[in-house]
Amino acid sequence: MAWRPGFVEMRLEVRLELCNANELLHARLTTQFIKAAREGDVLTILGAWRPSTSRSPFAETEIHDQNGDLIATGTGTFRYLKGEEAAD
Repeated sequence: MAWRPGFVEMRLEVRLELCNANELLHARLTTQFIKAAREGDVLTILGAWRPSTSRSPFAETEIHDQNGDLIATGTGTFRYLKGEEAAD
């Protein structure tokens, strides 16, 4: 795992309870699936906040399997809740 402001890298072992009825991993956000991930795969997730001039930060992610193959990409726009502030 690695972390620095605006970037995170983490690993996730796919478990059956994270899979859909077809035993494939599924995620929410705007996601482009390139290859299926199955139970037992170990995924590396890379995520980054992108600079924004608005109060709606934009994030991008890439997910790779244990062989380094690209599994999926994702993007999302988020909003801070009332009273929350952006982390510096």
